Amino acid sequence: MSSSSSSGRLPVPQDLLAMPGGVGGASAAADDPLAHQGRTRSFPAERGQWATSVHCPAGELLDELGEHRVESWRSALSAACHGAEVHPVDSPHLSLSRTVILRHHQIAAYTDALRSKLADSACCPVVADKLIALPNDDCTRTFFALRLAEHSAPACEQLVARVDSAMSLFGLPVYYDQPQLHVSLLWTLGDRSQDRPVQRLLDDISGDMASSGGVGFLADQVVCRSGNKEFMFSLS
Repeated sequence: MSSSSSSGRLPVPQDLLAMPGGVGGASAAADDPLAHQGRTRSFPAERGQWATSVHCPAGELLDELGEHRVESWRSALSAACHGAEVHPVDSPHLSLSRTVILRHHQIAAYTDALRSKLADSACCPVVADKLIALPNDDCTRTFFALRLAEHSAPACEQLVARVDSAMSLFGLPVYYDQPQLHVSLLWTLGDRSQDRPVQRLLDDISGDMASSGGVGFLADQVVCRSGNKEFMFSLS
């Protein structure tokens, strides 16, 4: 049985410490890459800081591709990466923002601003026609992602601009200057974006996709994820 601290405060129950995001949105335990497939945090785990991002869910795209095709890509990419483990992305989505940090007291105001900026936004037909390798900002992971076709990008870029305007109100970093809009499907550790066997494989897959007209889905919802909370905004 745990005893109370010298300050007279009761100890935090262990089941709360083990919750996703921990108390106040940040894990109370030390970061352990072995606990999550070797991934490292982009931000230090601190109480009261909530990792926040905005995206369009792309589950329909995964359904169109089919589990068998994605699994064949995963197996082939693992071989091209000399046997490195390639993992599926848990929830494929079209990113509309970087991952930023909000304090707990900012979340309600930020989501209200986002709702206002997206109020009259239209649904976007999304078509992807190329599989590419994208390293994350610190090059600790490479994502294998479907890049949006040129004709499909402008409507989604308008959504990015609206999300950027909400970010700017809070002094948060906006999206990349010339973003490669994409839906990540798979990932592996390290920077594999310049590996020649990987690039040859991606070129072959992309050629097959382009000849068939690509794959697509309707982006009709925007989701803001902050810590373990999600806020959903329907597009008209």
